[in-house]
Amino acid sequence: LREERFGTDHASLVLPYSNLGMVEQAAGDLSAARDLMHRALVTAETVYESDHPSVAARYWNLGTIEHADGRTVEARELVHRAHTIFQERLGLEHPSTQMCATWLSDHGGQS
Repeated sequence: LREERFGTDHASLVLPYSNLGMVEQAAGDLSAARDLMHRALVTAETVYESDHPSVAARYWNLGTIEHADGRTVEARELVHRAHTIFQERLGLEHPSTQMCATWLSDHGGQS
């Protein structure tokens, strides 16, 4: 309904795509989760600056999907992008920055 009203590149679609992606991930459908989260990321990159925290959150979410699917290298790259944005925009002490740093440390990436 929102797509019909606002088009596919509207800020109001980022969170619903992301939420649906997380539901699919929790249900074990990683392919559907990846597709939805990718849509959320592309939409966020279209409507926000490339270093916006909402973009970083989509990188984080997509990274967790890739990790769940055994795609560790891709997951680390995505989480590293999220970490970089969170660190630059929100600072070292922000919980999102620390969450990414911890994940990278635990999974062989650099924070």
